[in-house]
This record gives sequence, structure tokens and C-alpha cells, in this order.
Amino acid sequence: MYSSVLLYGSLFKCILLFYYMDRSLKETATALGVSEQVVKTRLYRARQHLRPLLEPIWKEGLI
Repeated sequence: MYSSVLLYGSLFKCILLFYYMDRSLKETATALGVSEQVVKTRLYRARQHLRPLLEPIWKEGLI
């Protein structure tokens, strides 16, 4: 199962734009039609959600 499926649409979009497409906070906010603070909050929530899924892989040195 893909971890992106486990994220809400708005959280996934933030992760995709900010990390994968390498957009700035301002560019991500503009693309989503929200404030930069909303993007920061969504990125924080997405990282919190993904942490338990990725932590075991990180500890094994696979990523």
C-alpha cells in the first residue's frame, strides 16, 4: 500500500508540491489557494502522519 493513499488529499497535495515538485512555501500556498501558514500546518500534520510509517525504514538505513 502506498503511504500517499493514507494521507488526506490536502496533506498529500502539500507534500507533493513542496517536497516532490520542490516548490517554495509561497508557491505551494498560491497553487493551493491558501496562506503560507496553512501550508506549514499541513506539512507538519503530514510529516506527523508519515513518521510512524517511515521510522522503521529509516532506522534500518533503507532511506
